[in-house]
Amino acid sequence: MVLDIESAAGQEVVVAVPLALAETLKPGDLARASSTADGTSGFDLALEGISPRADDGLVRTAVFRVLRPASRLPSGITLLVQMHPDTGTQPLSIPVQALWMGTGSNSAEVFVYQPGGTVALRSVSLGTVKDGRALIASGLAVGERVVTAGAAFLQDGETVTLFQPGTRLNGGTQ
Repeated sequence: MVLDIESAAGQEVVVAVPLALAETLKPGDLARASSTADGTSGFDLALEGISPRADDGLVRTAVFRVLRPASRLPSGITLLVQMHPDTGTQPLSIPVQALWMGTGSNSAEVFVYQPGGTVALRSVSLGTVKDGRALIASGLAVGERVVTAGAAFLQDGETVTLFQPGTRLNGGTQ
């Protein structure tokens, strides 16, 4: 992302955010900005708000507040920014092939691999579906494995074997 410093008073940064990224942002989200042109060291930003309007159908305008800048930033400079996902609350995502649609538009079922070599059918709540992946709002935990191939032929409690990719290489160099 490219950013411009706009405010002389409170040190705010106006950002043109791609639509796909804008949909995932909420006030308070953090970012890290830096300038390669003048050697400005990196500093943190916090999202104040984002416009509902899409400019040219490609970007939305967001305003970030500068947190503890190393020095006063001149108005109009261009910055590079990297968004910081909140890993503590970032939802899980799984391939859409793993989903069996449930009774509502935001619910589905998945087969979860159990340590004993069986699968258990479990209900999950869905977030957004994008680029072949579904965000899981609830129902799965980090590290759980879901069936992505052959789920149409399974039943709850059925014994399965995990896929082990084969190779003809035996570790030596050729």
